[in-house]
Amino acid sequence: MLPGEAAAMAAFAADGKRIPRRGEIGIDSSRIEEFEASGFVMSGNRHKKMNAVRLKKENQIISAEEKRAILNLQKEERMKKEGAIISQVCLFGSLLRGVWADWVVQGIA
Repeated sequence: MLPGEAAAMAAFAADGKRIPRRGEIGIDSSRIEEFEASGFVMSGNRHKKMNAVRLKKENQIISAEEKRAILNLQKEERMKKEGAIISQVCLFGSLLRGVWADWVVQGIA
């Protein structure tokens, strides 16, 4: 893939649109479907292998987006867990300072 192709394909897949093939660049997905419905054979339509490659690329993009979403969810869970640990440590520290202050007042420390 060339630079920027993956992002463009991801945008098409996110919108639920068909990814244009060679010769169809610059034509809107809905317009391509209109041409095909009226009987025109668009680039790659008659080749099963080309369609398989297109579907594979779309699935790769979708799976990459799913992976990204899973990683973001894991990051959020990790941040929540770390936040809970940090708050416990802060609470424990404040308890220790309070106990230490009591000891100082009582003359134990």
